[in-house]
Order: sequence, then structure tokens, then C-alpha cells
Amino acid sequence: MKEAKMYLKVILAFFIYALSMLFSKYASMQQDMFIFCILYGISLVFMGIYAICWQMILKHVSLSKVYPFKSLTILFSMLFGYILFKESITINMFIGMTLIIIGVYLIGSEQDE
Repeated sequence: MKEAKMYLKVILAFFIYALSMLFSKYASMQQDMFIFCILYGISLVFMGIYAICWQMILKHVSLSKVYPFKSLTILFSMLFGYILFKESITINMFIGMTLIIIGVYLIGSEQDE
């Protein structure tokens, strides 16, 4: 149960990382410099929260076990793009994302043996 909680925290940390990227994208779309600075500042705050969470996670779990979860940021980014920016998700993008997640998982799981 304790391990499941840790993995949930890892997924939450990478979700926060994806939020940071989302606000960076919103900031890059702004014409008004004030709004750009606000959104980019929010992005930096999320990145700081992610960094703190990541360091706390690494105190308890080895990097080889949790780093494969970083590939989930691709999934989160794709979902944010689809929901918020009306970007399309093509079959090639879905296959590519799936292959990356599987590949990172397989490489990460070899480290544990």
C-alpha cells in the first residue's frame, strides 16, 4: 500500500510538471507582456513545486523505479492539447506515445532486475 501511494505521488508530480508546460504554452500565445509575465510566473511556480516534490520522492524511491513515469508527461501534454487547445490526436501520435511509454517502461524495468 505504501508503494502504491508513492507511485501516486510520482504521477501527481509529473502532472504538476505537465501543468508547468501548459502555462508556458499559454504564456507564449499572449500578445500582452503583463499577461505573459503572469502566466510564465505561474509556470515557474508549478515547476518549483514539481522540483520540490521530485526531490522528496527521490528520498524514498530509487530513480530507476520512478523515472519511467516521466513518459506520462507526454500523455498529459497530449490530453491538455486536445482539451484546451483543440489540437488533434492522430493515430500516429497515439502509436508514438504508446511506443515511448512502453519503451521507457521496458528499459526502466531492466534496471530493477
